[in-house]
Amino acid sequence: MISYLIWFLSAAAGCLFFCLSMRSPRRALLPTSLVAGLAYALYMLVEGLTHLLPLAYFLATLFVAVAGEVLARGMRMPATIFLFPAVLPMVPGIGIYRTMLYLLRSEYEAFLDTGTETLLALGAMAVAIALTNEIARRFSPVLRPTARKERI
Repeated sequence: MISYLIWFLSAAAGCLFFCLSMRSPRRALLPTSLVAGLAYALYMLVEGLTHLLPLAYFLATLFVAVAGEVLARGMRMPATIFLFPAVLPMVPGIGIYRTMLYLLRSEYEAFLDTGTETLLALGAMAVAIALTNEIARRFSPVLRPTARKERI
């Protein structure tokens, strides 16, 4: 239980400092950091229970994307302000690093295993973001294109 709290606090702090360095709007700092912390804790929980890395990445990124869309509507800001910083703690950077390391060391079996796992994780994240974005655009009355009135 304490490890989930540590993961939550680490991801939230990392997201907060990234938001500060990128000069995000002040009122978006706390919600974005909370979403990042909760998403990373969700990622670790799902990965620990199922041992399915792509599923853990998909569900955690789906949570971030849905929360970003909800916060964007509620705070009248672009969803990207919430989505980009909150998803950063989950980016599989160590997987990318190990993939390249195994390639350089000519450990081709480990390269393929790690590379496949990393690509599946990145693909799951991309699908979750794209799916949420498409659903939000189709069902949100704010985002629907309106007919323009022609000027006479």
